[in-house]
Amino acid sequence: SVSERKKILEAIKWAQERHDIVGDIIAGAADSKNARQQLMNQFGFYMEQAQVIIDMRLRMFCDKERKKISEEIDSLVSYGEAFQEL
Repeated sequence: SVSERKKILEAIKWAQERHDIVGDIIAGAADSKNARQQLMNQFGFYMEQAQVIIDMRLRMFCDKERKKISEEIDSLVSYGEAFQEL
């Protein structure tokens, strides 16, 4: 759904903006399950959001990719607003 996609993209954007925190959590975790649980506990992500953060590739931190994520979020927000007006 549009709402779920927006939530996932917002989690990715959050991780892009805090790549140092995310990197520290992942590097310090015993495994990916532990890293996912830490993201959920410390920052309130639900499982799918935390997992997508862990699964992010380093290219997602590039400026161009950050802009693409922001643009897609804006597009989904506009779509949601237009849909609500109907």
